Amino acid sequence: MRSSLSVGAFFEVTMKNKLKLSVVLFASFTCSVAGLASANEVFADSSMSSGLMSVDSRAAQDLDVCLSADLSSSALSRAKHACTRSLKVSVPSYALRSKILTKRGFIQLSDGKFKRACRDFSQAIKLDANNEYAVLGQGFTAVMDADYQGAAKFFNAGMSDVKVKPLALYGRAMARELSGNVRGAYADYKAAAVLLPAWNAPQNELVRFKAG
Repeated sequence: MRSSLSVGAFFEVTMKNKLKLSVVLFASFTCSVAGLASANEVFADSSMSSGLMSVDSRAAQDLDVCLSADLSSSALSRAKHACTRSLKVSVPSYALRSKILTKRGFIQLSDGKFKRACRDFSQAIKLDANNEYAVLGQGFTAVMDADYQGAAKFFNAGMSDVKVKPLALYGRAMARELSGNVRGAYADYKAAAVLLPAWNAPQNELVRFKAG
């Protein structure tokens, strides 16, 4: 029989693994519908605003690979390198660079590189304080670092955008449950499920609560 400490540790690892999987699946969806322009549109606008005559097709391809990466796929390494190369291109838009950093941050997070993910999200927020995906990314890295109070603050800050609110609620639910606030966690899972019925992750947690 496990000691109470080892049971608690086992529960925490299990919850974090669920969080990682859910973030991968949901972030893959949210980042793809976050209003990102196509590479051709982005580089056309960037070239005009910065006075550049043209941007080579490789740079445009890298941007497409980075921003359209499916975080549940096995091609994350290629996407991460594409994001890194995109950041080296002279792109004058801070908002675009923030989105590239955010996507790379989620790739790092899904690959278990939490410190690197945190750096990417932090830089993304500095470039665009309104990038709520980056704010949520900080929340998820805080959960992985067992900073549940800090995580809740990030998730609270991500509640204003209807597109990201379900993920913010789910993340805060995880942080609350891991810190012992079971009632608050259940309320957040339920709210996330109501806002996005097609997303299975919060529904599965509600089933787990009822079964327990």
